[in-house]
Amino acid sequence: MTHMENIEMTEVGTDVNQTEITSLNHIKGNPLLIEVLRTSIDAYFQNRAIKQDKTTFGPVLLVGPSGTGKTAIGKAIHCELANMKFVETNGEMLNSSTELTHILLTADHDTTILVDEAQSLNSKNQHILLTAISEKILFAPKEGSARKQAIPLSDFVIIFCSTHEYQIQAALANRARLICRTDYYDTETLADILGHRAYASGWEIESKEVLLEIGRRSKATPRIGYC
Repeated sequence: MTHMENIEMTEVGTDVNQTEITSLNHIKGNPLLIEVLRTSIDAYFQNRAIKQDKTTFGPVLLVGPSGTGKTAIGKAIHCELANMKFVETNGEMLNSSTELTHILLTADHDTTILVDEAQSLNSKNQHILLTAISEKILFAPKEGSARKQAIPLSDFVIIFCSTHEYQIQAALANRARLICRTDYYDTETLADILGHRAYASGWEIESKEVLLEIGRRSKATPRIGYC
């Protein structure tokens, strides 16, 4: 293949190969969603500056078809918030009470928790998360007593990603201050996204027609196109 021709590329970051998500600038194809997130994050920092403390951002619920960038957007939100600790997990894993308890107790005000496939959480652990988010409390067994002790939790940031939002309990979903929806991509947008990935990775593409053809075969999602 010869060097890519007639494809306009834009530098979007200085991280390794420019493929790691470190900013909302790296998210392509969701302009309205990104604008809403930027406005919300700006308001968060302004509010924190006025109050002179660490207010809580979110919770955020990202919903949409598989492969449309929910996890990538969640990672971009974490980077924009400049939190120090990032915990990426999924609903199936958090169905282990030990895992869920550990994550909640070790999270601090500089922690972002991203829960992928959140609809896989069982009802018990969805209720535990509801209490953790709304009351900042985790109820745990108390040694030598039938009653549970209330353990205070920090103001962590939590982001839920789901392909089936209606399997999340309404009470938990309604706690989200931001509900963002992703959707399938058109072929032109996919070609642009794939072109930036090729450019960042040092791949040579002979023409934009190649990217358009890959986009047409990608079932409207970048994830398949990358493969």
